[in-house]
Amino acid sequence: MLIVNNQTYRLLVRILKEGRAHIPSFAFLGGLGLVMVPVELYALLLTRKMIDQGFLLQNWNLSRNIVFVIVLLFVIRSIISYVSQLFSARLQLRINQKFQDRIFFHLLRLPMHNLTRQPTGRVMSRIIDDGTLFSTIFGQAFGKAIQEPVKVIDLVGLLIYFNFRLWAVLLISTILSFMVIHWLGKKLHVISRHIQNKDAAIYSYLEQMLTSMELIKSRATEYQTAFGYRQHLDEFIQLSLRIHKITLIARPILQVLKYLAIGAVLLYGSWMISDSVLTVGTLTTFLGATYLFFNAVSATGNLYGSLRANLARMEAVYSILDTPTEGNAVNYETPKPLAVEKLAFDSVMFGYDPAVPVLKGVSFSINAGTVFGITGQSGSGKTTLLRLLVRFYDPDSGDVRLNDQSIQNIGLTDLRSSIGIVFQENFILDDTIWNNIVYGKTDISDSQVRFASEMAGAHNFILSLPDHYHTVVGERGKRLSGGQRQRLAIARAMAADPAILILDEGTSFLEITQESAILQNLKGLRREKITIVVSHRLSAMKKADRIITLDNGRILETDFQALVNAVKVA
Repeated sequence: MLIVNNQTYRLLVRILKEGRAHIPSFAFLGGLGLVMVPVELYALLLTRKMIDQGFLLQNWNLSRNIVFVIVLLFVIRSIISYVSQLFSARLQLRINQKFQDRIFFHLLRLPMHNLTRQPTGRVMSRIIDDGTLFSTIFGQAFGKAIQEPVKVIDLVGLLIYFNFRLWAVLLISTILSFMVIHWLGKKLHVISRHIQNKDAAIYSYLEQMLTSMELIKSRATEYQTAFGYRQHLDEFIQLSLRIHKITLIARPILQVLKYLAIGAVLLYGSWMISDSVLTVGTLTTFLGATYLFFNAVSATGNLYGSLRANLARMEAVYSILDTPTEGNAVNYETPKPLAVEKLAFDSVMFGYDPAVPVLKGVSFSINAGTVFGITGQSGSGKTTLLRLLVRFYDPDSGDVRLNDQSIQNIGLTDLRSSIGIVFQENFILDDTIWNNIVYGKTDISDSQVRFASEMAGAHNFILSLPDHYHTVVGERGKRLSGGQRQRLAIARAMAADPAILILDEGTSFLEITQESAILQNLKGLRREKITIVVSHRLSAMKKADRIITLDNGRILETDFQALVNAVKVA
């Protein structure tokens, strides 16, 4: 009765199927709601009896007994309502937790190209706001969606039982009310999608601006930034006002229909009393039942609109959950790092847009024990090589192999646990130095942490901090300098002792002497493993055993002296 759109209906069925384990609990809640319906109806019947046989006949003993029973009925109703709402709150909170966790875990396993297309704020909105809709829809489907229509049907039966002719007076108003409710639901479904998108855009804007405060202040763009936020809020307000306008139009129409019907019943019922066809108690109780009937119709309408709006928002959530996860991303048990003897790129072609290749038939190999240098101009494809190695993306053609085995056939967890990467800008937790170094590794000893810090040139600056290794570094490590953040990231990578260590401009914030010392440490420690250094700086390439230059997606084999000569010519 509530859902007329096929797509919306299929979505509701899907939600109910996925949450079928919760159906008994919600059915119990719906049952508690249904128990209250006969309690209210019986109270109405007792009220009619009290008026006709108690008050009008001055039978005060009967009136007193009926009042006592009615009070007892409403005490029972209040207890049932309390138990129902408490149980519902606990149930919905637990379901919200599971569903939000499911969305977040699914997002973590999505391919990188899907994640980069999603603004961070939109993803946050899907998890935090829309993640609660699963239990809300269940609560609606097994709560008021059962209780209110049943109440409407029962009240219709009671009204017909009281007097069929009076019920006929209400029928036209009832039909018109349901037409208004249907129109309201369709409008809310469409506008709710727009509100959801705008809400996500606000999240995204705030996240972007709050993480760019240094840029905002350095460019003195506080006013423009605030104005941009104000524009987003204005658009959100306009959409919200559209919903309020529609609701405010529908509400008085329903109210007018209700009071016209009640007025007609009162006039017609009064005439019937004067003609001795109807009793005062029946008319009084009929009016009370009519009021409850229209309240139930209104509640059904509100439920219909809310359910349509929530289902519209859930469509966006399921568009994320239906996105396939990364291939081979099924093993999330304890990773098994690889012993890598050889890494090879074989005729690799790749472009973020297939029509615009970034890598054009790249082939090279690296043996264990090698410090391998990669250099080239910005946009030549250096970082893209590394993204293919860790399978953030897969080649359009060609292959990447470890020990003569395609990385397509290696579990992602095992592959990535065998690779450590230090970027120019690194992810630093708003946590302690210690927790940043051991991030992702629970089996690192205290001595390994300190040794890695010493080899990364980080130990001395860590000891200068107020709480040493237990110093909290702030969001994105903002309490540290750029060089300190890089040394912290290098320590994190070295502590894991990966088979392949990659420095992607990972020493760009360091002084030449610091960089040289760290690279020398790496060369001495990693004699049986692969180290890849990607940098524009000649000083970084000086420690490399072998160097390639990427030029417009193609490889030029070179050596250090050739690089020096090229710089001199430039």
